[in-house]
Amino acid sequence: MNKKIEIFTRLIFLTIIVTYLVILAGSVVRATGSGMGCPDWPKCFGQYIPPTDISQLPTNYKEIFKVQGKEIADFNALHTWVEYINRLLGVVMGFLVLGVLIFSLLVRKEFKKMYLFSIIVFLATLFQAWLGAKVVSSNLAPIKITIHMLFALIILAALIFQHHTVSKSSINNSIKNTNLRNASLLLLILCVVQIFIGTQVRQQIDEIAIELGNSIREKWISNLNWLFDFHKTFAAILVGLCFYIFFQTKKLNSNIPQSLKLANLLLITVAVEFFVGIILNYAAIPAFFQPVHLIFSSLLFGISFKYFLQCS
Repeated sequence: MNKKIEIFTRLIFLTIIVTYLVILAGSVVRATGSGMGCPDWPKCFGQYIPPTDISQLPTNYKEIFKVQGKEIADFNALHTWVEYINRLLGVVMGFLVLGVLIFSLLVRKEFKKMYLFSIIVFLATLFQAWLGAKVVSSNLAPIKITIHMLFALIILAALIFQHHTVSKSSINNSIKNTNLRNASLLLLILCVVQIFIGTQVRQQIDEIAIELGNSIREKWISNLNWLFDFHKTFAAILVGLCFYIFFQTKKLNSNIPQSLKLANLLLITVAVEFFVGIILNYAAIPAFFQPVHLIFSSLLFGISFKYFLQCS
């Protein structure tokens, strides 16, 4: 691998890491109720660096920064800075995606279609930023939050595909097995379905929390409908499928280190995700574990997609 391709590969990998950080930050924003911590966009309370104390705002700030004709909640410095950090990470991700686009010009001879693919990823990132602004202006409309999350997964998958395409180790460690390819495709599809169902369950939880005044957390689970049972059933299926892929990989591809590494990561990730789900179910949905649950489901999606590419 020449130096240009090596740097390009590392740049894409760094962009993938930051994308995961953006997903984690977005989940922290939602778990802490910080979604309206910055009521305007792209500034925050009309400033590029948000206030740390209410004394830095005009007395009628609720009227000035009202959303959809409604006054915003009392200023909360924690909520404001959680949302602001989320936005900063989004900006960093945007610049990294731009860097990938520019650098793809330097390797266009080796990877002819990579430049066009990088344009698509860059435009998708711009759309995601625009959608983020719409989420704020809509006062956190649930459907827009769901689309925002799913589009983040699309960008993540595109970046993983780019990394797989330019990585020499991916080519040298391909898995030639029809059963594993089909199993990994099924796992990938189920991951997307599970994440979508999870967003709907989370929407229900938000509505229940509002009805109960964001208290009595021990009653939140009992008020969920059949979607939550469906979510739990899917979780068990995902665990079983990951075990199948792990044992089949160990049996058929013991001579391919990267495939074994991916299978191990799949098993560890789904085990942690399942354990965190149990905690959320039986410990009254602790706020700390909500972002953990989302980031591990996103990791499971990413690893599943990478494994599928190795089998393709």
